Amino acid sequence: MGRKKLKRSQLTWRVVKDIVAILGISLFISAMCGFFYFKEVICEQRISDEKAKQLQLVNQLTFMTEDIGQYAESILVDEQLQELLEDTSKNEYEKSRKYDRISRRLMFYSTLRPYINNIHLAMKDGTCYESRYQRWEIRNFNSELTEETLSQHFKEETDIFSDLYLSKESDSQKKLICYRVPLLDKYHYGEQIGLLYMEIYLDYFLNQVEWYGEGYDNICLTDQDKNFLYEKDKEGILQDFIENEEIIKEEVFHVKEGYLIWAEIETAGWKLCTMLPESQVWASSQFVLKFFMISFLFSLGMVILFSSKIMERIVRPVVRLSEQMEREDYGNLEQIEIVHTKDEIETLYRRYCAMIQKIQEEERVRIEQEKKKKEMEFAVMHSQIAPHYLYNVLNTVMFLAAVEKNKKITEIVRALIYTLQETLDIGSEELTTTLEKEIKLVYAYLDIQKYRYGGKFKSNILCQENLKEYMVPKTIIQPLVENAIVHGILPSEQVGTVTVRGYQEEEKIIIEVEDDGVGIKEEYIEIFERGERVNDQRQEKKEGRRHIGMDNVRERIRYLYGERYGMKIEKRKEGGTKVRLYLPMVREEKFYE
Repeated sequence: MGRKKLKRSQLTWRVVKDIVAILGISLFISAMCGFFYFKEVICEQRISDEKAKQLQLVNQLTFMTEDIGQYAESILVDEQLQELLEDTSKNEYEKSRKYDRISRRLMFYSTLRPYINNIHLAMKDGTCYESRYQRWEIRNFNSELTEETLSQHFKEETDIFSDLYLSKESDSQKKLICYRVPLLDKYHYGEQIGLLYMEIYLDYFLNQVEWYGEGYDNICLTDQDKNFLYEKDKEGILQDFIENEEIIKEEVFHVKEGYLIWAEIETAGWKLCTMLPESQVWASSQFVLKFFMISFLFSLGMVILFSSKIMERIVRPVVRLSEQMEREDYGNLEQIEIVHTKDEIETLYRRYCAMIQKIQEEERVRIEQEKKKKEMEFAVMHSQIAPHYLYNVLNTVMFLAAVEKNKKITEIVRALIYTLQETLDIGSEELTTTLEKEIKLVYAYLDIQKYRYGGKFKSNILCQENLKEYMVPKTIIQPLVENAIVHGILPSEQVGTVTVRGYQEEEKIIIEVEDDGVGIKEEYIEIFERGERVNDQRQEKKEGRRHIGMDNVRERIRYLYGERYGMKIEKRKEGGTKVRLYLPMVREEKFYE
C-alpha cells in the first residue's frame, strides 16, 4: 500500500506542477499576444461581414447581367424574327418591307426592358437593323450604325460587354455599355450569320452600386480593362491600387489605409472594390477588449485556485486503473471493474476491458482453429491408406466386362477408378491439385451419374485455358456438382442442366457451379451466411448416407487460404442455385499467405 500511495502522490504533484507552469507561461504569452489575437478576430469578423454585404451587391449585379444575356437569347430565338431573317427578298420593295418588319420587331423587344437604349442586329452581309425604327429610304443614307461602329467599343473579340461610352443622340450624354451576342445559323452548326448588339443604360447597374456605397468613402466598379464604371474616391486612394496586379487578384488585401475587399462579377468581367478603413474596424472594439482582458484574468485566478482539487479527482481513477492492471495475470486475464466518470477516463476503462475481451475471444478462436487443424490433419492421414484391394476388384470387373464386350460397364468402372484415385489417394502433402485435373474428375463423376440417372440432366463445363495450370484444393468442384444434381435437378420433374465455369476476376480464380433445378431454400442461405453448417440431416437420413456438402468445401478453403477467400451461395432469378468459389491464383502448392 505504501508503494501505491507514493505513486499517487507523485502523479498528482507532477500534474499540478505542470498545470501551474503551463498557466504561468500562458499568462505571460497572453499578455503579449492577446491584443494582437483579438485584433485579428475583430478584423476578420468585420471583413467577413463586409464581404457578405458586398456579395449581396455582386449577386444582384450578376442576376442583372444574366437577365440581359437571357433576354438577348430570347430575341435571337424568336420564331417571327427567325422567319423574317430567312426571307431572301431581292427587289427593293421586298427588302424595304423586310427591314421595316425586323426593325419593328426589335423595337417591340426594346420597349419591354426599361434599361435598353437601342437594339442593333448586324448581319454578315453588312445589313444592320435597329430598334429605333427608320424607313428603308432613310436607312440607306445612314452609314454610322454599322457593325464597325458598334464593335469599336469592344477591346477583344471574345468580350460580351463593351467599354463605357456616351450617348451622342442627346445633350444629356448618358453613359452606355453594349452587350454583344452572336447570331448562329440554325441550319449550319456553329456558323455565325450576324451579331446582336444591345445598348444598355449604365445607370441600370450604377443605381445599385450607389445605394451600396452610401456608407463608404472609397468604392469603385471597374470593367475588364480596369476602366472606372463607377468611382467614389475623394482622396484618390483606389486609383493607386487598380493597376497593381498583385493587389487586385486577392479577395482581401491589407494596405496602410485599411483593407481592400475585391469581388468579381464574372458574367461581365467587372470588379467591385471597397476600402474598409482601419478606423471602422476598431470603432467598437475597445469595450470588448477590456471585457476580454478582465474575464481572462478572473478565469485564470479561478483555475489556479481549484486546479489542485480538480486534478486530484481526475488522477484518482487513472491510478486505480494502473493498480488493477498491475494485478492482472497475463496467463489468466480477467475483466476489471469499470469506473464510471463519463469522460475519456471511462472510455479508457472500457477500451481496456474490450481489449481483454478481444484477447480472450481470439484465444478461443485460435484453440478452435487448432482443433480443426488437428482434425483435418487426422482426416488426411486416415485418407492416405490407399484402397488397393478395392482397386484390384474394380480392375477385375473392368477386365471381365471387356472380355464380355460390355463397353458401358468398362467405361463406368474406368471412371469410378479415376474418381477413387483422385478422391482417396491423398499423400501427406498433396492437399491441392491442378484445375485441369479437377475438371477431369468432374467429367468422370458426370459419366458415372449419366449412366445412373439416364437423361435427367445435362452438363456444360467452361474454363479458361490459361487457368488450368493453377493449383486448387483437391475434390473442390465435384461435391458442388453432386449437390446440384441430387438436391437441385433430380427433385425437379424436368431435365436440368449443370454448368461449371472457371474464369479470372482481378487476382482471383472464380469457379461457378449452377443448376436450373428447384433451388436452395432461403433458410439454408441465411444459415450459411452466419457461418453455420447447412447440411440437411433429414435428407442424409432419407438417402442413407452423409454427403460432403458445401460446409466441407467452405472449411477447406478457409483452412488452406484464410478468410480472404471462400464461397458464396445465391438463388438464381431464373430458378436454381449458383455457388461461387473464390480461390487465389497460385502455381505451386503454397497454402498460406
